[in-house]
Amino acid sequence: CDINESDLIEYLAGDQDTAIILAYIEGVKDGRRFSQTLKEAAKAKPVIVLKSGLGKAGARATASHTGALTGSDKVWGGLLRQVSAVRVYSLEELVDMAVTFSYLPLPQGRRVGVIGTGGGATVLATDDCTNAGLLVPRFPIATQDKLKSCLRKGGLGVGLNNPVDLSDQGWDIFYDCTKIMLDYDGIDLLIVHLNADIMAPSQLPGLLAIAKHVVKAHKESNKPMAVVTGSIVSTETWHAALDCERECYENGLPVYHSLSNAAKAIARFLGYQEHRITRGQT
Repeated sequence: CDINESDLIEYLAGDQDTAIILAYIEGVKDGRRFSQTLKEAAKAKPVIVLKSGLGKAGARATASHTGALTGSDKVWGGLLRQVSAVRVYSLEELVDMAVTFSYLPLPQGRRVGVIGTGGGATVLATDDCTNAGLLVPRFPIATQDKLKSCLRKGGLGVGLNNPVDLSDQGWDIFYDCTKIMLDYDGIDLLIVHLNADIMAPSQLPGLLAIAKHVVKAHKESNKPMAVVTGSIVSTETWHAALDCERECYENGLPVYHSLSNAAKAIARFLGYQEHRITRGQT
């Protein structure tokens, strides 16, 4: 009962079995010690912090729950930037950052390629990436022609710019298109949107085969990749998406549940690394 957040962070900073520290903080009683402990921990390994209770109602709840002072949003934001900790705003973002630090190699830049199906999802991908601070460059005609050579008859709604929307083409050309995008030097990272939430129940058994194609392309390239399964809308979708997640995680690929989550986590990860480089940290 006499262990506090500073004790735990100090211990985890020196623990060789701990690679990343995730902290949910309601309030602290010894701000000076906490600040110094956090600073030292962030020198040793990534520290990701979720601070709750910053609004008036949240502050009241924190005071009644822990008896600790919450501080202001600006103070906490300033502290976490100064000590090079990563700040998140929900438990979901906390997990997304742990996934990113655990599985995503550092991309060389912020240029992102996106491939998936469903016009609305790919359009939103551009907004999600741009709003997060990533770049979605237009593919040159030569790259679009290579993608076009993979298409079957039909092609209604297909988009070969970036993001690439395979629409009615099905998944059998997914591997070839993914390889073409990975080979293009104009992107630093590829996000694959499996979009399980719009698949009919009869299509879901094939989702794992698609994930295996993605894993194969990943193993044949040295370019970072991330996978988005989509929202879970049914029991059948949950089982299919879980199988895909296992396949990806076992082969070193980070998985997210939405394009927005992926974009925010990857942008924060890049910002963290850029900040450390600026400060001369490795």
